[in-house]
Amino acid sequence: EQMNNVRLWQNVGVGKNELKDFSIFEEQKDGIFIRVYSIDRMPVNYAKEGSRWKRNAYGIVRLETPIARPNGDTMKYHLPKGQAVLPFFHRALLDKYDKGESIRVLYLTEGYFKAFKAQMHGLDCIGLPSITCMRDRETGKLHGDIHKLLQKCKVQKVVWLTDGDCRNRTSKEIEPGADLYRRPAQFFRTIQTFSDLLSNYDDI
Repeated sequence: EQMNNVRLWQNVGVGKNELKDFSIFEEQKDGIFIRVYSIDRMPVNYAKEGSRWKRNAYGIVRLETPIARPNGDTMKYHLPKGQAVLPFFHRALLDKYDKGESIRVLYLTEGYFKAFKAQMHGLDCIGLPSITCMRDRETGKLHGDIHKLLQKCKVQKVVWLTDGDCRNRTSKEIEPGADLYRRPAQFFRTIQTFSDLLSNYDDI
């Protein structure tokens, strides 16, 4: 429980902000809510469809019971409808960003829980909800907060960690005549995207 909090800026009056404690993980009836925020400690709020006011804290829910889709995929997470997909930063990364502390190796990985666990063991790690979510969907570039962390903390090396299920096959994927190329190709494309997105950083 001591690890399950992060200090974020909160408006407490006209022109006045204070750092307040927020829980990162919260139990819900359908799973665990994971709070997402910016690298400079700003809460992310959004308006639900049909509402003009941004009153809902952005986060994703890790479903207790994953939902099987008709195409054979499994939905493990529920994201806010119509909202951008955002990276997850452990509070230790926020502290390093605040201080401008140098980071030798920064990891990007698939999964918010994995990033949190990695940071518990001393690995500076950012979580992404899936292997296809490296880009900001509006700019087509690396997420702005990741960019800011790379620059301010003078990151020397970035490592992309995927899950170990590249070689896993569903029953449909191993039927006679099935194209075994598709899944490995998807992983390869994420590596290619990772390389392209970071190709402009001369100091990495």
